[in-house]
Amino acid sequence: MPIPDAIWAPIRASPTLDAAGLAAVLRPAALSPALWAFATAPERLTWTTQVSSRIFSAVSPLYDELTEVDGYGEALEQALLDLRGVPTRILDVATGTGYAARRLKRQYPRAEVVGVDASPDMVAIARHNAEAEDLDVQFEVGDATDLAFEDASFDLVVAQNAPPFCDEMLRLLRPRGKAVLVYSFGGPWVELAWSPIAKRLERSGASHARGKRAGFGFYGIARKRG
Repeated sequence: MPIPDAIWAPIRASPTLDAAGLAAVLRPAALSPALWAFATAPERLTWTTQVSSRIFSAVSPLYDELTEVDGYGEALEQALLDLRGVPTRILDVATGTGYAARRLKRQYPRAEVVGVDASPDMVAIARHNAEAEDLDVQFEVGDATDLAFEDASFDLVVAQNAPPFCDEMLRLLRPRGKAVLVYSFGGPWVELAWSPIAKRLERSGASHARGKRAGFGFYGIARKRG
């Protein structure tokens, strides 16, 4: 599916974005309908990955500034408090500059943590950030709609501030593994879109999916059947 002109035209017109512009991408205006569309028509994720790669390659030097915005990490922290068990292999989908992957490695130091992103620029920064913090995290370039990992190869799959890659996340999970979707901002609007996302997760193989507001954001947890 081609990138809709309504989405791609503003990106063409402004080849670079600042941190404020990047924050606007995560803000509420289109968040609920966009997430609803991705949950009900997952083929839209093909062009979403193309758009994300180009946008976030352009703003990759600024992305870490966004992670310093007050409240950015609160939803992820609440999700981690809500998880049970200790995973041994973790995947961070659409990892960006590796914020969630690094936090996951600190939370589960004995686990193997892998971060994947469509943007090579983001992956390069993620590797640098992990090395700077002396964290052993593996980062790879990859399309979140079609990842090069075997079925049932992770205990925990996380996606922060990304479209709901429900089918792929559940494919990669081992039985009773957890999929976690985290949105740093726009909690009320994500909550409006959560019902179709939860249904999509369940159709993809989750036994149940639940979501919760957290500060400015929102998180959802789904457990794979098994």
